[in-house]
Amino acid sequence: MFALIETKGATHIAINIPLDGADKTIPALVGMLENNAVFVSKGYRAIETRVPEMSIQLGDRIIMDSSEEQLVIQVPDSTSCLDNSFVKQTPEILISNKKAIERKDKEIERLTTELAHLKQQLNDLRERINSEAESQDY
Repeated sequence: MFALIETKGATHIAINIPLDGADKTIPALVGMLENNAVFVSKGYRAIETRVPEMSIQLGDRIIMDSSEEQLVIQVPDSTSCLDNSFVKQTPEILISNKKAIERKDKEIERLTTELAHLKQQLNDLRERINSEAESQDY
């Protein structure tokens, strides 16, 4: 199933994302646009797909400038917009976090293996101590 949006020549789409559920809505929207959307440019003689540039702007208004005029899109109820505690993420941050998580997981695996080895050494030493103590009792 496809939902086809004819923009009538529009070059930008501004979507108001309310604060309630933004932590789930934004990743879902970005994932849908990155993985499921195909952007098409249709002209008089040509039709082709395009790769868009996407960004998320935090705040209760968007200002777009051209050489001659300025357009301000304001959220009617600014309390429904994202507040200042929302953390802006870029692809670089997500990639950096992914690498850090992978490093952490490898370190946990290494430490778990080392701990298991040390526990085995400790058990072996206890057995030796117990066997030495038993042999000296006689």
